[in-house]
Amino acid sequence: MEKLEVLKKATEFWVKAGVLPKADKELLQKLASLCILKTYEAGAIIAKEGKKADNLYLIAEGTASIIVGLGKTYERQIQTASRFELVGWSAVVSPYSYKGSVRVEKKLTALVFNGQALRDLSLNDPVLGCVVYQWIISALSQRLHNAFLQLTNVT
Repeated sequence: MEKLEVLKKATEFWVKAGVLPKADKELLQKLASLCILKTYEAGAIIAKEGKKADNLYLIAEGTASIIVGLGKTYERQIQTASRFELVGWSAVVSPYSYKGSVRVEKKLTALVFNGQALRDLSLNDPVLGCVVYQWIISALSQRLHNAFLQLTNVT
């Protein structure tokens, strides 16, 4: 699978879900130029809670757990992320430190975006920057909704 193909399928998925507006090929090509396609084995930690958030990940295949530490000796999985979901959004939201750790559960292939490059989009390419931030806001909204459901013991 190549970068542009992953972006096209991911945006089609989110457009059908009513989350994102349709993105044209030129926009997707620009976005593809800002990332690398990388594969991680099960057990890999791709983001560590409290550390500088350098990267944003768009999952193409596989699953990852989002984990938060509760004190020095206990951690808890709070959510699972899979195909076409974003993890590591802290790379584009101040203060740019991961709010949880992300552990690969099932071999994961993801588009890896440099956080600083994405932040610079707001100034250098406002249209593309807007698309990226719409995607991130949608991911945050979904995570917040899922957290509310967990708090009410629905999930």
